[in-house]
Amino acid sequence: MNAFFGLTKLAGGTVGLLIGGTPTAALAGMTGAAVAGALVGWAGCGRPGWHGAACGRHWPPP
Repeated sequence: MNAFFGLTKLAGGTVGLLIGGTPTAALAGMTGAAVAGALVGWAGCGRPGWHGAACGRHWPPP
């Protein structure tokens, strides 16, 4: 999941730089990609905090 998040941010920054052509656009792309990557990771881990499960682990630990 961490690699997916990192690659998503890298792709977002690259797209932002290519479209906007400025460092500010690259940061905006990274920000959008970070939000999207976090949401995908959150959903992929069973939405931790939503119904008590965190990637197959229950909270609080025994």
